[in-house]
Amino acid sequence: MNDVLTKDRESRPWTPAEREAAIVQLGAVVEATAAQWRAAMGLTGPVTFAPPQAGGVNTTFLFDLRRIDPIASARPVFVLGEARSGTTAMLRALTEGGGGFFAWAEGHLFSALPPLLSGVRIHLEDYKKKRGNRNGDFALDHFDVYRSLNALVRSFDAQYADATAAANKTRWADKTPDVMAMIALPLLARVYPKARFLFMHRHPIKLMLSRQKKFPTSPIESGITAWASTMAAWRELKKVLEPGTWVEIAQADLATRSGDAVARLREPLGLNDDQCAAMAAYLHRERPESTGSVRDDAEVYLDDVEWPAEIKDWFRRMCGAAAGEYGYRLDRAAAPAGASG
Repeated sequence: MNDVLTKDRESRPWTPAEREAAIVQLGAVVEATAAQWRAAMGLTGPVTFAPPQAGGVNTTFLFDLRRIDPIASARPVFVLGEARSGTTAMLRALTEGGGGFFAWAEGHLFSALPPLLSGVRIHLEDYKKKRGNRNGDFALDHFDVYRSLNALVRSFDAQYADATAAANKTRWADKTPDVMAMIALPLLARVYPKARFLFMHRHPIKLMLSRQKKFPTSPIESGITAWASTMAAWRELKKVLEPGTWVEIAQADLATRSGDAVARLREPLGLNDDQCAAMAAYLHRERPESTGSVRDDAEVYLDDVEWPAEIKDWFRRMCGAAAGEYGYRLDRAAAPAGASG
């Protein structure tokens, strides 16, 4: 699933055939991902698979998740959601805004881990079959593949733990705003049982207006597909997370309801009064990465944007279900009086 769904960096508009393919692939990638993770968790038997891919949207997780060792002492926070959904504002509130966390500007590290673990496991076990000794007297015959996989996981964790300690912080946060971070959720929940997951979401039309202003050469289809795939993956894979470990925050609430938004994070993240006050003040005051494309409290509908009719129709097909689930209206005629985007 690394062709239509990952055309972010192409500047040309999509063809009608590519738009139709995206609708088919959107459902397939989420369905395949969920099936692979259920197998990895031992909930179902093995499923057919494609080889792990470097880059793209990976749906192949060929390892036993139950044999991956948890890192019980760590308490990271993962800020998730599509780009232009308030992920930067939330991360900065957690770091420079008074939350006291360490973080890099973006992560994009753990997204590589599921296919990497799969590839290493496949290679090592296949190599053992081909080069091992039937008498079991080669060193290779006694090699513990999962010991190697767990060492790999620990090396990823050390990248954050070491930097956090060097910054004189005690906790770290990660922001990776794309669908591939969402696909890694079951692994992250296994490795970090005390992790918390903050999912940022935004009205898809507002997100697209912001994205078009921020990335003017990117085709509109890329943004629509990115929002739809991220929302679809989250809606499916959050089912593997324990209650109380995840929170959904609307981007519009960061500025218009800053205090309420931070109050929802107090218990899950273990924030104190000073942290909450500082974060709320930061979110109310600052607009990092803002493009000024549309006010947070403004109503916006497809009637208001100058997009081709075929794009609007395709937008409804791609985003309508998720938008409705989160209370985002796409058409003015369908919105009750006083509805807000």
